[in-house]
Amino acid sequence: MDNMFRSTSRPVQGRQISDQVTRGATTSFGPRSLETFVDLGVSNRQIAKYFHTSETQIVSLRRHYGLA
Repeated sequence: MDNMFRSTSRPVQGRQISDQVTRGATTSFGPRSLETFVDLGVSNRQIAKYFHTSETQIVSLRRHYGLA
């Protein structure tokens, strides 16, 4: 039953997060947390505000983890 609620999105293989994304920014959340917000339909701006980061960083992380 647990598998019924899993998302089908997967990290994109072979991609590195650019220095521009990670420079000066410490993310206190992982891909699973980001995936949860995306699955709930929360906007990039709202996710960024919640995690106290920039919307640009959220967009870059979504691309990196393959979360459309």
